[in-house]
Amino acid sequence: MTNTILDINGVSVSRQGKLSLDHLSLSLSSGTITLILGANGVGKSTLLATIMGFYDIQSGTIKFDHTILDDSKKIKLPIEERAHLGIGYCPERRRIFPDLNVFETLSIAYHKNEKTVSKKIEEIYKIFPQLHNQEQKKAWQLSSGQQQMLSVGRALMMSPKILLLDEPTLGLSPAVSLNLIRQIRLVAKGGTAVLITSSTTNYVLSIAHHIAIMKNGYIVEEGSAEQMRENPIITAPFFGQS
Repeated sequence: MTNTILDINGVSVSRQGKLSLDHLSLSLSSGTITLILGANGVGKSTLLATIMGFYDIQSGTIKFDHTILDDSKKIKLPIEERAHLGIGYCPERRRIFPDLNVFETLSIAYHKNEKTVSKKIEEIYKIFPQLHNQEQKKAWQLSSGQQQMLSVGRALMMSPKILLLDEPTLGLSPAVSLNLIRQIRLVAKGGTAVLITSSTTNYVLSIAHHIAIMKNGYIVEEGSAEQMRENPIITAPFFGQS
């Protein structure tokens, strides 16, 4: 029996006078990978940022691991508290500090006992061996693929219960994308829930357990990966299938 780690119920968010999320509902279970597919501008990034606490909700609730994160402004946990509860977040385009090296970037993301930070970084290096070889390089000196690995590694430093990945393969070569996808699968096998957004099915479709289609701020269709992979909306050219 799977454990529901994140429950989003009827959430609405307005940005710049426009409804970005429209009574959206979604739930995630521990150890599973949920893929949200949709065109640019439908609210995918807003959803992840809202879970992390960057935007206020106008309706609905967000509950994470038995804790209410948002309840239509009556309750709103700060971003740092959400991170400490176990939410890891990798925004689109990585957003890492260019002048910090790999070791420094991973170190500052760790808020537990300083004596154990090196051990935790070694765990990240086992997931992404390329980062170990580039440990003293500054982030701006890394390839785009290495920067993405660093962004994911930074989010994994606090052993999150859920990992939010916004367009993780965007701009990466096929070889790097496939390697990253393999590592994400291993993270989920370790018990972490993973929520991925993408505007294309390339690479990400192969690892998803659950797939949701997003349009105009809400989920229009969702189901198990087995059900959804044959759905005409998935196989349409829009989602990058040849």
